[in-house]
Formats: sequence, structure tokens, C-alpha cells
Amino acid sequence: MTRSIAFLLVAWAALVVLSALMGALPLSWGGRFAAPDVLLLVAMFVGLAARESVVSACVLGLLLGYLGDLFSGAPKGLHMVVYPVAVLAARAATTRLMVRGRVATALSAAVFALVFGVLIATLRASFDPDAGWGALREVPAMALATAVVAPLMFRILGRLEKSFVRETRGLGAS
Repeated sequence: MTRSIAFLLVAWAALVVLSALMGALPLSWGGRFAAPDVLLLVAMFVGLAARESVVSACVLGLLLGYLGDLFSGAPKGLHMVVYPVAVLAARAATTRLMVRGRVATALSAAVFALVFGVLIATLRASFDPDAGWGALREVPAMALATAVVAPLMFRILGRLEKSFVRETRGLGAS
């Protein structure tokens, strides 16, 4: 429980920092800031770590999605649908995917960001047909930004994870 709250606080802090950067930095891709999807990175980390039960990981995904809906201005519930799916996809990938090192982390984050960026754009177009498919133009830049930030974010989340893991010692160890 406290681990999930810590991950939520890290995600919230990352969103606050990104929001401040969006207003301060003149970085753009087609007129908009290409922000990394830090919530997807937290969802990926939780799924790949596979330390929580499936239910608690999905609840964390729902809460991450709620944060995403609040910060993005997207239709309510859009990210709440996507992030639990991301947690489950990352958890399913743990049997086939070994994410160790900066390059593997960046590549897996880019693939996840591309897939879930298309999923979010598709759901957004189905929620609001007037918005159309314009959000697909931003997916490659968002995936690239997510891949660049992924190693740092995974390092932060890994250190946070280690603070919650208790060291077990064998019998007779001092």
C-alpha cells in the first residue's frame, strides 16, 4: 500500500515538473511540446517489477490514469482505461522481456509509448469524433521523448523500489 502511494507521488511530482517545463521551454513538435509519458513509465515499471498482485497493480494503473486525465484535459476516463491495460501488458511481457540497462529500457519504453499512444489517440477519436485523428501526429515525438526519459525514470523508481524491499538474511547470519 505505501509502495503504491510512493509511486503515485513520484508520478504526480513528475507531472508537476513536466507541466512547469511545458510553460518554460520552447521545445515543440508541430506547435506543441513533445512531453514524455511519465505515467506510462510508472505503469511499465510496476508491471515489469511484478511485485504486487494483479488487482493492486491494476488499481495503481487506474489511479495513474486518473492523474493523467486530470493533467491532460482529456475526456474523463480515457487514461483510466489505458493505464491498467499498460500495467497488464507490462506484467505479461515479464515472461518474455528482460529490461536491463539504459538501451533496453529506452527501446521498450519507445515501443510501449508508440502502442499506447496509438491506443489513446484511437480512444480519443472514438470519444470525441470532432477531435479526429490529429493526435496520431504527436505519437512519434511523445514516444521519442518517453524513450529519452525512461532510463532516468526507471532509475528513480528502482531506487524507490529498493527502499521498500526488506533484506532477508538466512538463519545464523549476523
